[in-house]
This record gives sequence, C-alpha cells and structure tokens, in this order.
Amino acid sequence: MLRHLLRKLIPTVALAFAGAGVSVGQTVLTPGDLAMVGVNANNSCIASTNDEVSFVCFKTITTNTKFIITDCGYQTQNAGLWGDNEGVVQLWYTGSAPILAGTVITIRQAGSVSVVSPAGTWTITVISGSFDLNSTGDQLFVFQPGPVGPFWNNPGGTNNAFFTNCTLLYAFNTKATWTPFTYTGAGSCPGTGTCDSDLPPGSVCFSMAPTAASNFVKFTDLVAGGAFATRTQRQWIIDLDNSANWSTYATCALYNSGVPVYAAGYSLPITVATFTNGLWTGAKTQDWFDCRNWDDAEVPTAASNVIINQTRIQNCQVGISLLTPTTAQCATLQVTSSASTISPQLAINSGRQLVVTGATTINRTVAGTAIGITVGNGGFTAGSLTMQGNVSGSLNGTFRNLVSTNSAQINGDVLINNGGRLDLTGGTLSLTGNFRSMDATAGVAAFSEAGSVVSFNGAGPQTILSNGFQEEFDTLRVSKSGSDLSLSAPVLVKAKLDLLNRRVFSTATNLMSLAAAATTTNASNSSFVSGPMRKFGTANFTFPVGKGTNYRPASLTTITGAATDAFTAEYFSTTAPGTPWVLGLFPGTLAATLDHISDCEYWQIDRSNGTPNAFVTLSWDAATSCGVTLMADLRVARYDGAVWRDRGNGGTTGTLLAGTAISSASQTAFGPWTLASTSGQNPLPIELMYFTAVPHGDVVNLEWATASELDNDRFVVERSIDGFNFQPVLTRSGAGNSTSVIEYQDVDRSPLPGLSYYRLGQIDLDGTNTWSDLVPVEFNASGTRPLTVLYGTDELIAVHAFGAGATFEVLDPLGRVVHGGTSGEAGRTPLQLSNLARGTYVLRLFNGNRSESTQFVR
Repeated sequence: MLRHLLRKLIPTVALAFAGAGVSVGQTVLTPGDLAMVGVNANNSCIASTNDEVSFVCFKTITTNTKFIITDCGYQTQNAGLWGDNEGVVQLWYTGSAPILAGTVITIRQAGSVSVVSPAGTWTITVISGSFDLNSTGDQLFVFQPGPVGPFWNNPGGTNNAFFTNCTLLYAFNTKATWTPFTYTGAGSCPGTGTCDSDLPPGSVCFSMAPTAASNFVKFTDLVAGGAFATRTQRQWIIDLDNSANWSTYATCALYNSGVPVYAAGYSLPITVATFTNGLWTGAKTQDWFDCRNWDDAEVPTAASNVIINQTRIQNCQVGISLLTPTTAQCATLQVTSSASTISPQLAINSGRQLVVTGATTINRTVAGTAIGITVGNGGFTAGSLTMQGNVSGSLNGTFRNLVSTNSAQINGDVLINNGGRLDLTGGTLSLTGNFRSMDATAGVAAFSEAGSVVSFNGAGPQTILSNGFQEEFDTLRVSKSGSDLSLSAPVLVKAKLDLLNRRVFSTATNLMSLAAAATTTNASNSSFVSGPMRKFGTANFTFPVGKGTNYRPASLTTITGAATDAFTAEYFSTTAPGTPWVLGLFPGTLAATLDHISDCEYWQIDRSNGTPNAFVTLSWDAATSCGVTLMADLRVARYDGAVWRDRGNGGTTGTLLAGTAISSASQTAFGPWTLASTSGQNPLPIELMYFTAVPHGDVVNLEWATASELDNDRFVVERSIDGFNFQPVLTRSGAGNSTSVIEYQDVDRSPLPGLSYYRLGQIDLDGTNTWSDLVPVEFNASGTRPLTVLYGTDELIAVHAFGAGATFEVLDPLGRVVHGGTSGEAGRTPLQLSNLARGTYVLRLFNGNRSESTQFVR
C-alpha cells in the first residue's frame, strides 16, 4: 500500500542496488516522492533531436541514489509488457553534497544524456535503446532500482520487455490522455492497432497527462512576483495533476525562456507535513475508488478511519462507474461539517456496497443544509450508526436508505441524536443493537418510517428507546438469533409487526401499540409479545401474546366502534384473579352455570381508548393449558371483580390438543378472561404450588408441591441448556386424585455445568400434559458460585453462595437503591422487579462477612 505519504519528508537510508557493487546512503523513494515539472521534446534551440526533461524529488537525495528513466511505452502492443524500441537510462548521483528536497533536476539528451542541473557528479548509463522523445507526443516513466538487478529485461521478440526489481515512481504523458490497451494488429508497431502507452497499474495517483500533444510543456502555476506558493508534498502532487496549472509553448525558445526556467536551477517550496489516511478531498472526481481523491493518495482499506468533512472539494460516491470495485471498506466513517455553507454527502450507488467495521457518525456541528449518507440502491454495513445535527429539531445530520431491496445492516446501535434524522422512506434497515431516538424536540419527525422495514436481528438483548415520545415504525420485524427485544419507550407500529423469532417485552408504560391498519404475522412459540399490547381500530385482530416460551393468542372480532378506539391485551400463565377455591370448593365466586375455570392461565383484555365492543376468542394448547376433554362444555368467562361470568360458547375450532372458543355474543364489558367449563370435564389436572431447582454440592435438589391433583398419572422433570430443547431427568408417579397438599423431593445427580433450565411436567391419565415455568440453575461442581442474575420465565433470579438471610439491594445507574430485601433461602433469591423500567442495574448482596455485586439488564 502507498503508505509513504504518512511519513515525514525526510531522507531514508538503505542499500543501493548491487549492479556496480554494494553502496550505502541511497535515498529510498516510493511512488509520489517524484514528479515531472517540464518536458521539451524537441529542443531545436540546440539540435532537432535534442530533448530536455525536468523533474522534482520531494525527498533529499543523498549520494548513491539512482533513477531509471524511460520513454518506452507500457502495453504498446502486448498486455502487461513494455515497448522495446526506445530508451532506458540510469541516473546515478555520486556527488557528496545532498540535493535538497524540492530541487528540480533537469536532464538533457543531446546525442548522450547528461544532467544540466543541479551541479554535481552523476554517472549516466544507457541500459537499452535510444532516449529520444517523440515530437508528436510521448510518455515518460521514472523508476528507482532496488538493491539487486537486473531491472530491464528484453528477452527478444517485439515489444515484450518488462521491468523487475524496481519501483515505478511517476508516469508522465505529454498527451492529454493515456491510451488503454487495445492492440489487435499483427507484427510490430505501428501495425494496425494502437502502439501508444497505457497507464501502468498502481500509478494513477502519481501520474500526469497535462495537455494535448505538445513538444513544449511545463508546470507554471505561479503567484504574483513569479514565485510558487509553498505547498505540502500532497498538494504539489494534486496541483501537478491539474492541467490548468500547465502551459504549452509554440517553440523551443519560448519554452526555454518561459518562467520558471528549470534548466537554470530551481527549487519548489515545500512544507513538511504528514498526511491523513482516510481523509476525503475529492480533488479530482467524486469516485471513492480514485486514490487521487484521498489526502494520502490511498483508497481506504479495512484499517482506515475515513473522514468526509467541510474540507472536501467534491462529494463522494461509491460506485460512480461500473468499472470500479463492488465493495468499499473502512474501519470507521465520519461525515461531518463545521461550515454552514458546505454540506458533504456520501452516496452508495446501485450494485455497490460500503462496509464499515466500526462506528459510522454523521454530525453537522453548525447550522446549515443537511449532510449525510444516502444508500441509493446499494448496500451498507456498519458497526454502529449515529446521526446528529447542530441543535435539537434541526434534522440536518441524515442517513437515508430509500430502496427496500437495499442491504443496510448495522451491527450495533442506531442512535438518532439531537438534530439527527433517519430517513427510511420505502427502505429497510437491520440492526443487532439498540434503536434509540433521543431528539425530544423533533420527536417522531426524526425518523421517516413510511413504507420502511426495521428488522432487529441480533443475538443479544436489544431495546427500543425514545426520549419522552412514542416512536413510530411502519414494519417492525423481530428476527433474532438469540435473546429478546425489550421496549424502553412506547412504540406504535403502523403497518406490520412481523414476529419471526424471539420475544418482544413490553410494559404498561413502554407499550407496544398497533395502528388501525396494522397487522401481525408469523407469531409462534418462538416469537410473540410478552407483556401488554394495544390495538387501534375495528378490524378483526389476534393479539400475538404469550409468556415464557408459550404463544397464547386471544382474538377480538366483529368490533364496533371508531378507528381511534383501542383494546389492550396481555396473557398470564398463572392463576387468574378472584379464584380462591380448589376444584370448585367455593362456587360462590363462579356464575351458577360454571363448574370451574382454568387455574393455570388468563388474559387481561381491556378497552384502552373509547368504548368499543367485540366478540372474544380464547385459545388453548395442551402443552400449557389446563386440559380440554370436552369442547362442547367449554365456556369463555370474564371476571367482573366479584364473580366469574359465563360469556358463552359461540363455537370452537381445533382439537382437544389445541383450539379456540369464542364468546356467544359481542362483549360490552372487559377485564380478566379465561376458559371455563360447565361440567367436571375439561379438568384442572393439578394445582402446582411451587417447583424449585437449587444446586447443592454435586447435585441439584428438585422440590415441588401440589395443592390438589385430579387424574394425575405422573410427573417428569426435564432439563435444557437453551430453554427450548429439553431432555428428561427423572419421572415420579402422581397421586392420581388428591385435595390435600403433597410435597415431592428428588435430585438431579448429573447436572450440567454452567447455566441450564429445569421444568416440571405433569401428565394426566389420558395423556394430557402441562408444564411449569422454567427455573434457571447456574451449577458449579466446585460448590462455589459467583453472584449471577438469571432470566427465568417471568422473573429474574439471583444465584449466589450466600446463605438465607443475606441482604440484597438493586441500584440504578445513578447509584440509588430502587429495590431491596432479604434472601429467603440459601443460594437463590427471586427478584420481583416488574415495577422497574427496562435498563441496566447493579445487584449487591452482603452479610456480616462479605459482599458481592454484579450488573444485569432488566
């Protein structure tokens, strides 16, 4: 890579090539350390066949420094090879005094090659041919030989020579353009094809083609008084590559007298400066892949930190030409401006992509028109994405992804800060981190979501957070490979909630809402809303709710009301409120037509806006429900605060294993809902009081108790490492039928190391089964357990090495104690934190001897 421009302009010492013995002290040059400043291709002032060439070196030349100069063309006839019918000459500086950086060196061909200036001792060696520039336009190339030759190889044949063991420093063309390789003729040049020169690979940033074909051309960008302005090496290279800074002359005499007169001795004023890798200048074009547009003349690599700011001359595009590479890359990316009148832009065009392994930041620091990144019909990947402007509500730091087929992937957080704007109108954005919209002044205007898709696809916990307002999404997709999506602010989905994998956690404060026209798709046991969710409008709707690992939908149909009316629903996998009975022993809390209600689940369905009415449909699933044996006796029931009311059976679907039941009429009152039965059918097979799994020494103690059992055949304890795929650990016989408390104990004698999950299953005599909530266990065979917070089905559980009676405290990010208490048992402390906002907290446990702390996410 052309890293030379990152170094200061100081001499570099190395061994000279071994062509004439070993010598030391040579200045080692890299591309861009040398450039042409003048060519007289027909110095007829001396003789018609004479030439004069002037070039400048931006490093100090020490003794033994060598150059090779040639007017042979590249790819004149054969691809990748050089012409062989012109000259190759070596210049060897053997003088003792160094030639200072910026000094113009002029050589002259007058039958033989000599150095006109500066004065000194030079050894000239003709390696091949005759050095004589074509008066109708020609090309020049300057190399530096390496320590070992040969450097020029001419194996015979026609125009099939090549250079080895040397570095091409600069390419110069007295014509306006280079001629791409197009030779198709036979025989030697001129033949029937072109025999002009192409630009060698890797030299596009260190080359010049300043004019139309001319015998006399020189760099003349002078300031008042006839002197050059002082420039850095990089600026000299840029200005030398600008044809407007060159002059052509009609005659040799005019060239020789034109200012500056390089042959008389001349130095270019140079400011020693380093160059910034990844700084966009746009000096030549808008093409990202044109190295001339970068401050250090190097197209960014995966290690480059790219900056596009107010110093740019032109904006930047990835994919300005179909001939450029398909993928641009960098480590980090900043698009920023501190000038109100300059608004840098980066565009990623069709069929191209930009991969940023780290952070991308768009930041306008002063007022002005919007700056930012636009993904037109290409791809964009970044480690994170931050958009911000000069003040809240300004919306002038913008990221746009406007095509739905684009691949815009953020492998981290998306942050819309004050003054930032995310425009996804019709586009798609996927992210593995959090979505944060923090401009309270702009509110929902900071995110243009119409027709867009935001897909959460991370493996770890993700959250949606806004600063005091309800963020709006068009399509919100949950397609995560692990963990869940939590709402830390209210969210409104306007088109679709697409639940492909993993759960969405919501609360009454941070509520998931769907607009009147919104739908949901793909909900399952793998993906649903855990917590309350609200739906506006009168369209039939199934709430994709559940708890733990169980999807348990409820539907509202034939809704009467207005588009602004709304219902809120949530599922609970626990005993319903207002049920202090066991197997119907207290029937006074039930309607006379009901024998019993479900004792393992219920739905809270309420009006949350307006007074809409609707039919209510509840579901059952043999894996989690309390058991269905006779669908005709099922009833939909609602609790009115005192009595569970029979709301009828307007029809059922499915089988005894899974199905639905609908109320017999449109409902005008709402609250807790569950399934009930008019007979002893549809039994409550077991009322489980508790199930625990606690490490103890080399085993895990398993304990559970039932308050009642009916037709209970057996229990099975299962274990899982991921909470989804379970294997049996043990089986115990049930009591069959019982109305008294029965306690059970057993052990897992071969527990899995690390984190695992246990659950208790109960199987009826007819094969119907129900499952307990998951109990996480952190097992360490050594008996020592660091303080760890585990995520259970419906609660957080701290596992530790403290005994019963240890004190625990939960601290918020400001260090305030927001929850606390005393551990009721050794090694395990349930944490009831449903009243706390989603976020990061610290748990601290202590007794009289020691304390431990750990961070966790609620």
